[in-house]
Amino acid sequence: MDGAIGRGVGFLVSCLCIAKKYVAADVHYGKIGRMSELIFDKNYECIIVDKGFGLPIRSDYLSQLRANNQMTSAVLLETLEKYFDRFCKMFGQCVKPKALIAFGSEKKHCAVIITLGEEADVGLSALKKEDDLLQSLAGSVFLDAWLYSMERHVMQVLRELCEQRKVGVARRLEIGNELPLEEQSDICKQISGSQIGVSCNDAHILTPSKSMTLVFELTSDAGCFEAEHDCTSCNSLNCPTRRERMKKAVTILVENMGKKIASETGEQLLSVLKRNGIAITASCGGSGTCGLCKIQIISGESDITMEDRRHLSEDELAAGMRLACTVRVTGNLRIRIPKLRERKIQAVAEEHAQQNEKPAPPYGIAIDIGTTTLAAEIFSLQEGDVFAHMTATNPQRIHGADVLTRIQAAVDGGQQAVLETLIKEALNRLIDELCSTNEITPDEVKGIAIGANVTMVHLLMGYSCESLGKSPFTPVNTDRIEISVKKLLPKTELDCQVMILPAISTFVGGDIVAGILAQNMDRSDELTLFIDAGTNGEMALGNRERLFVASTAAGPAFEGCGICCGVPSVPGAISGCSFVNQSLRIQTIDNRVPIGICGSGLLDLVSILHKNGQIDDTGRLVGAGEEYQVAKRADGKPIVLTQADIRQLQLAKAAIRAGIELLMEKAQVRADDIARVYIAGGFGAGMCPESIAEIGMLPSECAAQMVSVGNTSIKGARLALIDPDAFGRMERVRSISEEIVLAQDPTFNERFVKEMNF
Repeated sequence: MDGAIGRGVGFLVSCLCIAKKYVAADVHYGKIGRMSELIFDKNYECIIVDKGFGLPIRSDYLSQLRANNQMTSAVLLETLEKYFDRFCKMFGQCVKPKALIAFGSEKKHCAVIITLGEEADVGLSALKKEDDLLQSLAGSVFLDAWLYSMERHVMQVLRELCEQRKVGVARRLEIGNELPLEEQSDICKQISGSQIGVSCNDAHILTPSKSMTLVFELTSDAGCFEAEHDCTSCNSLNCPTRRERMKKAVTILVENMGKKIASETGEQLLSVLKRNGIAITASCGGSGTCGLCKIQIISGESDITMEDRRHLSEDELAAGMRLACTVRVTGNLRIRIPKLRERKIQAVAEEHAQQNEKPAPPYGIAIDIGTTTLAAEIFSLQEGDVFAHMTATNPQRIHGADVLTRIQAAVDGGQQAVLETLIKEALNRLIDELCSTNEITPDEVKGIAIGANVTMVHLLMGYSCESLGKSPFTPVNTDRIEISVKKLLPKTELDCQVMILPAISTFVGGDIVAGILAQNMDRSDELTLFIDAGTNGEMALGNRERLFVASTAAGPAFEGCGICCGVPSVPGAISGCSFVNQSLRIQTIDNRVPIGICGSGLLDLVSILHKNGQIDDTGRLVGAGEEYQVAKRADGKPIVLTQADIRQLQLAKAAIRAGIELLMEKAQVRADDIARVYIAGGFGAGMCPESIAEIGMLPSECAAQMVSVGNTSIKGARLALIDPDAFGRMERVRSISEEIVLAQDPTFNERFVKEMNF
């Protein structure tokens, strides 16, 4: 399944129509050989069903998707709406759905294989040849909808067959959860999945691709039919059908912290820990993709999930290591939380690589509050010279890697006060350490300036985030804030004023105002383009006369999040690569042993593979299956680039490029009119202009004008304290800026689709 929509497909079970009434046809019975000893016994009765599998109903399907907000982009949803009728006609004429139901002779277990057949894969291949990537992705979602609606129909058939045999279903056994993935191959072979054209490859994955295996434990209680997915024991956070069952109180002992906390069966362990104030990193928000929320189970039960196997070694699994986000509490637990050494994120400008000589006081402190990183520098208020800097991880990331997950945590999760406390305590520590390390006394600091996006400001100030998370996305305050440091950070020993830079709009924050000031765009006659290529993809185009600004949902791929082996820009992160004598050579930050791929490494890798012909123009890996091995970690686990990772980068770069094209149109300029392109942030510092040009994130005319400018948010915050015209400049930037709301532009979707290809 393509990664661009993979996150949404996991929710489809509850979004699908109810299939037509079961019609028995071409039903045959036979005896086949022995299945896996673990689950099945001797001989089997097989039933093939090939009728009654109706197409998804448009209105039901699409309305459920909207209601559950599962599509990651309005573009994808609109594409699905646009082509829905075509898909019904196209696939309805050729696809031949079938199901194989196998009962053991001793009626202990039942296995089911459901497939849309090879015709579905042929149809998808035909769509891909039309060079419309979004249409083919939407086609894949459509077929998944059909497959899951077939599942609902098969459950009705299974109930009738169980009634005839006077047995019931005690529970459903999930492949990859209660049962190892290898069991899928055994099941397919032993019940002869080839009868309906289904087989397993060497990786134990079913072919055709639109197929699934279900396993049920049977019972002599004919009135029992627990054939649905048991959400309370499910490790998938994306499960839409999660429902409340009978819960009981249990105790979790965090052994190495001496804490005993209460929980209920069915709860996610990560949520329980965070609710009780136990900080544990989960930059993916608990979706199982980052692999950072490691815990060790000393006693108690926890199944090993596919996510656990993806991120943990066999030795770690044997020692009881699990991901907290995959653990569903089923009883009392004793756990340990490993003490993780935070790696220093490289997020400040290269000019700070060396400490300058300490000047005389008074001093100012400039701070950038990023979603991933906090950065602070101390400088002379008289000369403006920076002589010390420091970075730290934003502790709010335990509630998610991006602003949307943090807004959700604040509003839906009731964590607003927790998020506020986390950032204030982190700023206290950062400031105290910066001052003590450099022998700065509290009375020598006369001012603090902060650059941050609007969400970070709301969480710092304790403003309600409720209106930020829903249309029309109205902020509480975007103006410049002046506040006593004692009031903002009561635990600090400093005694000065804090200035928080103003924002232009809800999505174009004070960090971008800071960047515009830092690069003197408001004073320049030249036409310049400024891009902060982070999760929000904020950008500004213009000069001293007029600025056009926009923000686009690029996603976290640029920051190393949401990709299979992604990491932030920390020592050991793969930050670049090249081909030497047809062999891939990687570069890592600080030349450490590789631990994963950061944003610049992802971009560089995809660019190099595309240039080398191993990724085609549509973004598909050529001749490499669904992943490409890049390197190995110290523990021998492979670091891979997956097809889903490439899709995430395509979505990110398409959002940026489409935004640039629209800004140029609004400003009535051409790409060759742009004199300079500034790329800000830690991602920009490691970017190669050739890679940017290769994947088409910038117009080709602009790639040569690209300049990496590092952390401009902190530079602009410093200017706010030393430039006597700073207040006036900030207000003028706001007055000459016109925000282009990309989502409201009727041409943005078309531009976005066009820019998906390389």
